[in-house]
Amino acid sequence: MPATGSKTHIPQNLSIRLRADGFCFFVCNPHDSSLVRCERFDVGADEDMGERLQTELGRPEYFNHNIDQVFVLSTENITHIPLEEFRRESSEAMYELTFNHPDMEKIHVSYNILPHLETVELYSIPREVEHAILQYYPTARFFGAHAMLMERLLRLDNEKTDGIRLFFIYPDGDNLTVFHFDNGRLRMSNTFTAHNAPDALYFILYAWKTLGLDAERDHCLLLGQTQWLKELPNYVANIIRINPSMLFPNIPLAKEKDVPLDTAALLLNRL
Repeated sequence: MPATGSKTHIPQNLSIRLRADGFCFFVCNPHDSSLVRCERFDVGADEDMGERLQTELGRPEYFNHNIDQVFVLSTENITHIPLEEFRRESSEAMYELTFNHPDMEKIHVSYNILPHLETVELYSIPREVEHAILQYYPTARFFGAHAMLMERLLRLDNEKTDGIRLFFIYPDGDNLTVFHFDNGRLRMSNTFTAHNAPDALYFILYAWKTLGLDAERDHCLLLGQTQWLKELPNYVANIIRINPSMLFPNIPLAKEKDVPLDTAALLLNRL
C-alpha cells in the first residue's frame, strides 16, 4: 500500500508515460477528470532509467495514500497483429519478428487485446523499469501507447458518412504514426521517425497511396502539431486538425496542453 501522510483520502490516478529518453508523471482526479499535476523527467544516456524512476516515484507527491490506480504507458517499439493470429505463448517471438532487440532478456514483452478492433498491440518494457514501478505499485496496469487511442479513433471513424474514408496522423515529437480503419477493423498502423520534411512527406503519401485513398475526397485527420508536414496540403485536399477537446468534449483533462493525446485517451478511457 502507498505510504500515508494524512487521514484525508482524495482518490487520484497516476499515469506514467515512458519514453526512450525519460518519462512523465500525470496525476489525475478521477471524479472531475481534471489534471492535478504533471512533471517531465529527462534521463541522460549515462543514467540508469530504472534507478531514476525509482527515485522519483519515492517522492511523496507520487507515492501516497491518495493514489488509487496507476497506469503505465509504453511509447517505444509498438506493433500490432490480427487477433486471430495471436498466441499468448508466442508473443515474444512475434515481437522479435518486428523488432530486433539486442538483449531480449532485459525487456518484458507484453500485450493488450483490443477486441473491438480485432487486434492485439504488442509492446515492451525494460525489466528494470517494470521492477521499479511494481516495487511501489504492485497492481499497476501496463498499456501500449496506441491501444486506448485507437479505440477512440475507431469510434470517430464509425461516425463518418457519405463513404468518406479517414486517415489519421498522430505526431509525437519526431515520430509520425498513421492509422486507418476499414469496416471496424484496423487496416494500418505504422510509425516513422522523421528527420526531415521530404522524408516525412514521402512516408505519409506512400501510406496514403498504399491504402488507395482519394486525395480529393477522403479526409486526413491530423492529431496534433508537427513541423514536418507543411507541404501536405499540396497533395491532400481535405486536412482536418483534431485536438483532444474534439475527441473528448466537455472534459477538463482534454484541454490540458501538457497531456499527450495517447495519455489523455488512456486516462479518459479508465476514469
